[in-house]
Amino acid sequence: MQITRRGAVETKYPPQRAIWLFTAEGEKHWLGEIGWNPSFLRGDGFCRHDVFAVGATTFITIAFDAEAGVAQYARVERDKTAGIIEIEVTANDGGSLASVTYAMTSLGDEGDKVLEAMTDEAFAAEMASWQAAIAAHGEPIDDWLASRN
Repeated sequence: MQITRRGAVETKYPPQRAIWLFTAEGEKHWLGEIGWNPSFLRGDGFCRHDVFAVGATTFITIAFDAEAGVAQYARVERDKTAGIIEIEVTANDGGSLASVTYAMTSLGDEGDKVLEAMTDEAFAAEMASWQAAIAAHGEPIDDWLASRN
């Protein structure tokens, strides 16, 4: 089974800053409360071929270009799914809009169940929860982004 889901997340940050929120390190600042604690197996996640894991899911950075506002990751959840995540951040009303695409393939029966549950509506709800989490964690995000300069 294969699916592709597309969604969007609005932020108050300009694209070249907002893209950092969609990295292994950046997501800790708005998803850490739900267990987003990546282990870095190779590099820091910001360079091509870097590898990090969260639980049973392994990610490989395919591309990361902050100036272009683009990130791309391969994602494999052992015995469940494999796929590509693409994020493209563009300017939007003084902030930015992150277009998020998940192209996923099932690796068996468990993966079929995971992908069947990832309906268009469920993916839109996930994107809305990302947007809410980013908005709710403005101060820690602001501090982290400021420390990147």
